[in-house]
Amino acid sequence: IEPASDGMVALCCVTGQQWQDLCAMIGAPEFGDDPMLFGFIGRLERKEEVWERIHAFTSAHTVDEIVDLASAFRIPCGPVGDGLTLPGYDHFVERGVFVDHPQGFIGPRPSIGFSESTLAPRRPAPALGAEGDEPEDGPGPALGTDPARPLAGVRILDLGTFWAGPVAASFLRVLGADLVKVESHVRLDGMRWATGFQRDHLWEWSPGYHGANPGKILVALDLTTDAGQEVLGTLLDTADVVIENFSPRVMDSWGVTWDAIRGRNPRAVYLRAPAFGLDGPWRDRVGFAMTMEQVGGLANRTGHPDGPRLLPQGPVDMFAAMHSVLAVLLALADRERTGTGQLIEAPLIEAALQASAEQVVEASAYGNVLGCLGNRSPAASPQGLYQVAVDDRWLAVSIESDAQWANLQGLVDGLDGLDRHGDVDRIDEVLGAWSRGQAGRESEERLWQAGVPAAFCVHPNHSGGTAQHGFRGFLQWYEHPVTGSTPYFSYPFLVDGAHLTLGGPAPTLGQHTDQVLESLGLDEAAIARLWEQGVTDDWPVGVPRP
Repeated sequence: IEPASDGMVALCCVTGQQWQDLCAMIGAPEFGDDPMLFGFIGRLERKEEVWERIHAFTSAHTVDEIVDLASAFRIPCGPVGDGLTLPGYDHFVERGVFVDHPQGFIGPRPSIGFSESTLAPRRPAPALGAEGDEPEDGPGPALGTDPARPLAGVRILDLGTFWAGPVAASFLRVLGADLVKVESHVRLDGMRWATGFQRDHLWEWSPGYHGANPGKILVALDLTTDAGQEVLGTLLDTADVVIENFSPRVMDSWGVTWDAIRGRNPRAVYLRAPAFGLDGPWRDRVGFAMTMEQVGGLANRTGHPDGPRLLPQGPVDMFAAMHSVLAVLLALADRERTGTGQLIEAPLIEAALQASAEQVVEASAYGNVLGCLGNRSPAASPQGLYQVAVDDRWLAVSIESDAQWANLQGLVDGLDGLDRHGDVDRIDEVLGAWSRGQAGRESEERLWQAGVPAAFCVHPNHSGGTAQHGFRGFLQWYEHPVTGSTPYFSYPFLVDGAHLTLGGPAPTLGQHTDQVLESLGLDEAAIARLWEQGVTDDWPVGVPRP
């Protein structure tokens, strides 16, 4: 999030092409040619130098000027939204994203749209103590008979890229569906390049790719070729669900439109999850989860009150993925009733707006524009991060009740007589001085034993590796052909006391191509021709073979 001449502007460079285009846009092409700046680690090491050039450009232009230019370069960008400005953006106005609530405020509509189904209208929440509407009698539509594999027999065609689409498809596969992922060896799934590793077969080392694609069957196809399109068409003919999250123009250019799918496979459910939706002024803009956090208001609440707006760093992908999973389940259940599939629109930005909805509700109902609170919370006080005796190691404390506050007072000297809501600055000073004399994990245990919610902060590299995770079998280990023994996170729920199996490691590029092609009826000679013609491969185009 950078300063413009009339406000703040959001920019997000994930791919190497986006970084080079940004350098060209700000008049610093030498940065784009500098090998040290190809990766984010090098940019961080020279951040002051890089920021100076970026700020010199952005501060000389308005938000609209920067967004127009960055959009022409296809760099993810946008204005930085808050509760007051979000409802007025032309894209949201044209698409009718914000709606009146029966109780007198506005908020985002549901994030998912269906071509054939109509969602129930918004109703007032019941008053405190009142009873809500009773659900209809009788069981709902059932999908499968095995609680651990309710989607057994359902075929998923995964055309997704990066994170939101592949994660949604992965969850459906873990629920029992058969899945084939299509990926181009000409232009790899961009998440394959999101890695800090510098080693051979770099595209097989991305933690993000591994996390989004465990256990998948992968076929490599160049969909710009007629032969690749023919194979794709055969896969579409038998798919129950098709998932993609490119910008709309990509699937349109490949002819993978709703009309085309419905014409050849009326029972198919087609989920499209572009950044900003299938229509509207921002339709063709690209964006990642971080872009949605910038534009959609989450960054407006992340940071210290007197500091810059920061990014939550990616949770919107998971929001959108889970919304998409629910939408697919609803559409499949409805297909049991109607016999036909439908188009689902699940824009990334509208998932973000669900998470930031309180800002629009608060502004429309009371005129309050919410901003950053740092590590504090309106629901807990005191709450914060406090450095322990070890350098750059932190202890999180969050007090939600007077009983917890009394427990903390009994453990930490200097808190007696302080009001937990009115003396927060002084409380932070006392807790900060106390924590600097603590050893970290020992202090976490002392606080927990005293009835105080606390946690020792761990580096993301170690997330999922606590003793509690180990006891519950959260990590699933699989042998990958390139990365060796590799841990994968389970989904955060148990069925009959166990995590659902992920089924294997993430696939290598083109790992199952022949297997998939054979299942479609291609003989050995036909498959060989596809390899010879470059329609398929197990090596990225443009990367020299050793």
